[in-house]
Amino acid sequence: MRQFRFPALAGLLALCPTVALAHVSEGALVLLLPTGFYTAAGIGAVIVSVVIAALMTQRGAGMLFASADMGGRSFPRLHMCASFFGFSLFISVLLAGVLGEQHPLKNFMPLYVWTLLWLILPAVQVLIGNIWSWLNPWAFAGLFLSKNGQGAHKPCWPALICFLAIYLFAMVDIAPDAPARLAMIAAGYWLFHMAMIFWKGSGWLGRGEGFSVLFTLLAHLSPFAAGRIGMPGHRVHSMASPRLSLAIFAIAMLAAGSYDGINETFWWLAQIGVNPLAFPGRSQVVTPMVLGFVAAQCALLLSFSATCYLGWRLAGSAGSYRGFFSLMALALLPIAAGYHIAHYLTAFMVNGQYLKIALLDLIRETDSSLQFRPFITTGFFNRPASVQVIYTVQASAIVIGHILAILLSHSFALRLSGTRRQALISQLPLIVFMIAYTFLGLWLLASPRGV
Repeated sequence: MRQFRFPALAGLLALCPTVALAHVSEGALVLLLPTGFYTAAGIGAVIVSVVIAALMTQRGAGMLFASADMGGRSFPRLHMCASFFGFSLFISVLLAGVLGEQHPLKNFMPLYVWTLLWLILPAVQVLIGNIWSWLNPWAFAGLFLSKNGQGAHKPCWPALICFLAIYLFAMVDIAPDAPARLAMIAAGYWLFHMAMIFWKGSGWLGRGEGFSVLFTLLAHLSPFAAGRIGMPGHRVHSMASPRLSLAIFAIAMLAAGSYDGINETFWWLAQIGVNPLAFPGRSQVVTPMVLGFVAAQCALLLSFSATCYLGWRLAGSAGSYRGFFSLMALALLPIAAGYHIAHYLTAFMVNGQYLKIALLDLIRETDSSLQFRPFITTGFFNRPASVQVIYTVQASAIVIGHILAILLSHSFALRLSGTRRQALISQLPLIVFMIAYTFLGLWLLASPRGV
């Protein structure tokens, strides 16, 4: 009788309903990693950075974010050539989008927009500096127009609207990478901002164009920002009184990146009534996706505003709440950058190969003697060792972003408060916010995701 006890028990357990968690793609190997340990270690590292920040003085913070002049020279002709290159590249990919093969992974148009600009360039801006000035398709025409530098001092609400529209288009449009359609939309977008430059002057890009403001903010995080070398984020640290619209832009960047990760999880798909293993298609989830995107923007803006207000009131900080909030919001930029790198790393590893092949094919057309064998692989998603490396890089990007954000926000608080005790009190609610957001980011990396 004993020999039938365990099979019978196993049969009864099999009849009990439960929830099965899994990834529907190569990410399934992530569930085999000790993600709980990674999360605990990441939160522990952030807590250690909080302790270090609490011990900092205003002088120490200034030394931490000090920078040195790299002694660079300006080369007007080189800048003109770079601007012409960016303009020519854009016109070329527009023609390729309309006239070329209408395969999203073989046509330059979607590879230019969604792989080069959307996946690769943000990370390059953070690591190297302002490469956007070489690719900006409006800069060349701006060289021959009236020089209006007021864009850096005016509100950038138009750029915020453009940024949110681009992000929403990428997430919810039925076919955002259809080459000819994308080319027509990109041409209309370029012509609109070209007309605004003619009307408002070249300073329009600094306040009205979404990509330009986005890439400028990300370039501020680079160790090589503004012709100087120093701690990553030293350019952000040197900003004395940022515009309120720029602060809201930084919050919108983080909210958009966070929601882009949340909307793929089993949890979110369950909230909108979608089976993650049988995704019905983009056209069936447009409304909940748009509502979720708007809700994410509002939720982060309201929660962060309340957190900042609580810290400002507790510390009785001198100065206005608006100035305190604007500086604290800029401290979120490293987190937004870390989320971008972590979230899009795997997409870059695949789509980057298609971009490389497209470039090699272009070289082969100019020189027929060169022979290339196209090769695409996703094998690194199928081996536990390589998946562990990928996950470690993603988790590190999130944790480093939070650590840098804490150091920046505490340095800003020291600047505004004057005393270390008052600065620390003002940061207490923000510390809780940062730790909770670290947990959210690491949870998103390990959370089961749908198609």
